[in-house]
Amino acid sequence: MVPSSGSSFIDINFGCEQSPEPKGPNIGATVAAAVQTALPKATPTPTPNIPLTVEAQVQQKLAEIPTQTPTPTSVPPTPTPTHTPTPTPTPPTTKSIVDNVRPAIVRIEAGQSTGSGFITQVGFPTAEQYTTALVLTNYHVIEGVSSVEVVVGDSLRFDAVVWGVDPANDLALLRICCGLFESLEWADQSEISEGDQAIAIGYPLGIPGKASITNGIISAERYEFGQWVIQTDAAINPGNSGGPLISSSGKVLGINTRKEFYSSDGRPVDGLGFAVSLKTIQSVLESLKSGYMKPTPQATATPTPPPTPNAWSYYNK
Repeated sequence: MVPSSGSSFIDINFGCEQSPEPKGPNIGATVAAAVQTALPKATPTPTPNIPLTVEAQVQQKLAEIPTQTPTPTSVPPTPTPTHTPTPTPTPPTTKSIVDNVRPAIVRIEAGQSTGSGFITQVGFPTAEQYTTALVLTNYHVIEGVSSVEVVVGDSLRFDAVVWGVDPANDLALLRICCGLFESLEWADQSEISEGDQAIAIGYPLGIPGKASITNGIISAERYEFGQWVIQTDAAINPGNSGGPLISSSGKVLGINTRKEFYSSDGRPVDGLGFAVSLKTIQSVLESLKSGYMKPTPQATATPTPPPTPNAWSYYNK
């Protein structure tokens, strides 16, 4: 280069141009790209979802547990307490009462008269002597006779011993032996109440066969002629004397003794039967048993001359 007059230097290369570098493939870039292509591409690591991962693991564990159907446990239901009403006892019928007492009802045969009676105790004088029995009847049924027979169960006959008598209260106690007997129980005094049932049982008019019954009520209880008596409208006829008056519980209220046929002025009456009350009987029964009121041998050995006392003659008294 030669400097000109106006410049310090003169480009000596005027007229000469430098040739550009020839363009060709960029080897470096190509190699770099090839390297990148050959290298495995890194898979981006996703951010783990912790709740979903835990849930998946739980579900997997549950799926591995064998499926078992649980056996249901039978639990008995708690019972609901219920109120069971107390059953009302069915009152006995007249038939059932009579069937229960009939084995203890006896027929009394004393001379030409026939009456009734009942067994009041089995085993006398001690309970061990169970083959003996005491029979209660009216005194007027056996009055003045030398021998008395007692028919039990309408078939079995026993010679009776007159053990005790109380003429004032028209009571007599007989002893029989030997057999298997049944006795009746005494009612409670509270059962003697007006309007309550009263059943008379015995052998009216000495009719053959079983003892017959009449049914009525207790009309009244009163004290008259020195004794307690029960008035009843149950029919009482000659032959019923000495038989029991039975309560609705099947127990003895008294001893049937008489009935009124006529009023004091001669008019006929109905439904006026009388029985010696258990209140009077129980007050003298132990004395009858003790022998204190036992009749004398002369009194039993010497019969009263005819006519033989019977229910009719007693009523006429």
